[in-house]
Amino acid sequence: MAKNYEICRMQESEVVHAVTIWLQQYELYCARTDLFPHYWRENVSEITRYLTNKALNGAAIAVRSGTKILGYLAYDEF
Repeated sequence: MAKNYEICRMQESEVVHAVTIWLQQYELYCARTDLFPHYWRENVSEITRYLTNKALNGAAIAVRSGTKILGYLAYDEF
């Protein structure tokens, strides 16, 4: 069965969903080690600012299925 995925520029309104994905990934891969700062998950203002800036500047893409964000990519150079 084919899925209906859409890849497009991330909108500022989607940043909150991207931050949720970021937190889930951090918890899964980084939270169990002291190699990554714990404040990253306790204070998401930095990642929120970063992703908002990227979305506003057209340097972030999102993968959607309907209205649900499945993933994203923010970049400095592409």
